[in-house]
Amino acid sequence: MEIFGGMAQSGRLLILDDEATVGEIIALIGSGLGFEVRSATTAEEFFRLEAEWHPTHIALDLVMPSVNGIEAMAELARRHCPAAIVIISGAGAGALQAAQQASNEHGLNVLGAIPKPFRASRLRELLSTPLNAAPGRPASPAPPPTRYQPSEDELRGAIENREFDVFYQPKIRCADGEVVGVEALVRWSHPDRGRVGPNAFIPMAERTALIGPLTTQVLEGALGWLAGHRDQPQLRLSVNISAASLSDPGLADALVETTRTWDLPPDRLILEMTEASALVDPLASLRLLTRLRIQGFHLAVDDFGIGSSSLAQLARLPFSELKIDTAFVREVSRSEDARKIVKAITALGHSLDMLVTAEGVEDPETMQYLRDTRCDQAQGYFIGRPMGGALMSAWIADRRRGAA
Repeated sequence: MEIFGGMAQSGRLLILDDEATVGEIIALIGSGLGFEVRSATTAEEFFRLEAEWHPTHIALDLVMPSVNGIEAMAELARRHCPAAIVIISGAGAGALQAAQQASNEHGLNVLGAIPKPFRASRLRELLSTPLNAAPGRPASPAPPPTRYQPSEDELRGAIENREFDVFYQPKIRCADGEVVGVEALVRWSHPDRGRVGPNAFIPMAERTALIGPLTTQVLEGALGWLAGHRDQPQLRLSVNISAASLSDPGLADALVETTRTWDLPPDRLILEMTEASALVDPLASLRLLTRLRIQGFHLAVDDFGIGSSSLAQLARLPFSELKIDTAFVREVSRSEDARKIVKAITALGHSLDMLVTAEGVEDPETMQYLRDTRCDQAQGYFIGRPMGGALMSAWIADRRRGAA
């Protein structure tokens, strides 16, 4: 087994492995690459060194008698550890894949996972990965950014001053690539902070009476844009509806009136809501959503697969579209489990007579898999990023010309 050789590195490699012999082999490989190396065989020693020594790289065994590797990664995430991590374990490919996905969701910078007995060449390859090319966070320590939380008065003023813009992300039919719709996404053009995403202000809007006027403002702008595409009846507009809006008994009438104002049929509008929000009050949701479907609106259950709702409850609600959560779709090209989940959700949606849309498509391999599994529609960065209204119109026109 070749140990030395490879791209020279400078950094600090910290090893956690209860097998001293394995730790020594990893240390030899690390030293051969130019790392300063320290090893620990217990969790206590490992976390002490992590806090005092500030490693740039970590080699972590997943299964040890003293500590669970998943728990160790959760603790590293809690400490905002910026080190680049290599997961090493004899737990099997499925466990390694699950651990890597969990660590990425924790926000850790994971270079990769390799099984025991490992090939020295593969470990060298991972440890030689340039830090700025690693898939996780940067390796330089940085405090987490402070999340902006506007006050109710700030948000009210922004609505009154019409500081919110609508961006659009395209949605295509998987079979032939035709553009079949766009999703409206709201952004706040803050006078001091620049572009502010919805996670910063939607919670405040939902806790107050401001979600109603904000939703109205988004709908007015988005339907105004859609009215410029009356000649493309296949093009539908998706708009997110919050749980707070679902409790508004006047929502159906307001939506009908808004579509009439723009001379658009209700079936050009898709109302998206998460499975959790639709089931806050299942009986009230059933009444409202049934009324909306009778009026002609389409209804989509968003982020499907991450909630804990009952399939029986969901089947009772009159959804016409099911959107597979991004967390599964973005792993399709890397994870067999993700592929199985996406395939199963697609089959479930079709069995309930729903169109199925995959969100978060980021590479051609995922797009091809969706075609192979007969998923109906897709959206994501591989297809198109969110754009302003004028750019979205030009993008659609260019795509239509290309297809012609």
